Amino acid sequence: MAIDREILRRARELFGDRLLGLFAFGSRVAGSPRPDSDLDLGVWLAGRILRRDSWLPWLEAFGHEDPALDPTFLTTASLDAPPSWLLEAVGAGVEVWFDSSGALTERLEAIRQAIEEGMYRRRLFMGLPYYERPPS
Repeated sequence: MAIDREILRRARELFGDRLLGLFAFGSRVAGSPRPDSDLDLGVWLAGRILRRDSWLPWLEAFGHEDPALDPTFLTTASLDAPPSWLLEAVGAGVEVWFDSSGALTERLEAIRQAIEEGMYRRRLFMGLPYYERPPS
């Protein structure tokens, strides 16, 4: 994506060393965006994620972008025990834009393999996906 370098530059400026990784996912990465689709971003930050030091600075820095930038902030714990949104994103495909140590790429690949190996089962409830671990 052409805008990834500028977004990355600004995100690194905004979060400094707290930014451990940045990746894109969703319809724009999958190649099926609508004209009004936002750009979904996974933003891996070190430490706790508090609204005042993640969401609010992000909104100030990126709140007027077109397409809209929709960050989902995650911690190392999210990569160790992935929530449904992350399983869905990895299953559909992600595009890593920044990985300070190589750990993000490694963990996303491990999640993808776990999905392929059946460690997580995709289900739908009222049309919305969620994941469960099948019984052993």
